[in-house]
Amino acid sequence: MSSKGWKEIYRKLVSNKASIDKLETHFLFDLASQAAVSGDYETKRAIYEEFIFAHPRASQNDKTRVFVYRCDQERRTGRPDLALNHLESLMPPSDISGKAEYLQAVGQCELMLYGPAISLKTQRKIADSVRFQELAVDKQLYYLGTMVDMKIKAKQLDDEFNGYYGRYRNLINSNLFKALKPAFKKREISTFHSLEADLYELKQDFRTAAKIHADSFKEAPAIRDKVCAALRYLWCVWKADPHDNSLITRNIALFFKNNKDKMQATDIHALQEKYNYIKARLH
Repeated sequence: MSSKGWKEIYRKLVSNKASIDKLETHFLFDLASQAAVSGDYETKRAIYEEFIFAHPRASQNDKTRVFVYRCDQERRTGRPDLALNHLESLMPPSDISGKAEYLQAVGQCELMLYGPAISLKTQRKIADSVRFQELAVDKQLYYLGTMVDMKIKAKQLDDEFNGYYGRYRNLINSNLFKALKPAFKKREISTFHSLEADLYELKQDFRTAAKIHADSFKEAPAIRDKVCAALRYLWCVWKADPHDNSLITRNIALFFKNNKDKMQATDIHALQEKYNYIKARLH
């Protein structure tokens, strides 16, 4: 389904020209994912709240996934402690997609509250699950990318890191990846480049990291992702050369200054040091 395709289906749902009874909830979850990867978070919220939760055939697992989504929104708006309390009060979904979303939400709350080492213990349960291959390919990439990111944040470039990174790279280079919808491919390529840049940052090679972040900035499918890539580029390019005033740097700096309000609380938390420095420099 193309970007135009999911938008048209959503428009028909809103205008009552398409009957929700004729659509399965798994299709609506996929519709919401396409909206989110395109940066349309309000449409994702509406699909979850107005169409999935109210669906006449919504199962308990479906409704729990909506509750998990609500908790994740609490985290994203800067309330990870409240979100984690609510998540821990839920019975996790029994289906693999719902269970993975639940563990991811718990792990991301733990990341904000306790750091990557604690979060890793929870999120390993997704990537190491014997049912991991049952997940959609875009979800497998998302969760493997999360594990690679957590290992980098924890500065644990060990055999476990090599295993997750190898699985992640192999999947990106597979025919399964080539079959993904364009928006999902753009997101994963952007994420992959961002993780590569993080590895160069760890090695203090800020110039190479900046070049990769510039690519990630170009590839990011949603404006929020572009803003985060812009921030990371500016940090790295000015770490490499505090006096850099090239055209690309001026353009990306202007983009960030005009769009920094598109970042979520979780983005700022994850990039706090970089955010404070760049915001102050561009003030």
